[in-house]
Amino acid sequence: MKPGAEPRDPPAAGAWAGFHPNVIALGLTSLFTDVSTEMLVPVMPLFITATLGASVASLGLIEGIAECTASALRLVAGLVLTAPRLRTDRQRAGLVLWGGWLVGTGLVFSYMQGIFHAYYTVALAPAIGAVVGIGSVLLWRARRENGGFE
Repeated sequence: MKPGAEPRDPPAAGAWAGFHPNVIALGLTSLFTDVSTEMLVPVMPLFITATLGASVASLGLIEGIAECTASALRLVAGLVLTAPRLRTDRQRAGLVLWGGWLVGTGLVFSYMQGIFHAYYTVALAPAIGAVVGIGSVLLWRARRENGGFE
């Protein structure tokens, strides 16, 4: 102990000793969210199609909108996080390339009336995967650099 420093109280004994209450609350919330998600996700398509009477095509549309929304949000967040960087930055260039692919393919699909087949959506998979991956990494790094959840 440094001279003139106040002595600290010893940490409390027990299973939760040394953890901030926010950490405990976040851990419990994460646990119960994970458990409830694992219970709901497998039965959600059955509920939508059987109980609500939606068609399988509308179920695919709902899931497609959810995936595109997630990738679009990560694309925008990634472009905002890389805005101060040079135009030649690899992550920014990757976001622009894959985001352009995603938006361009989505626009083409929106005008393909009558000749569209569900297998064409496979063309979106690489762009969605790349944008979600790059955006997730950028958001994780920004969270770490800005002090986390404090």
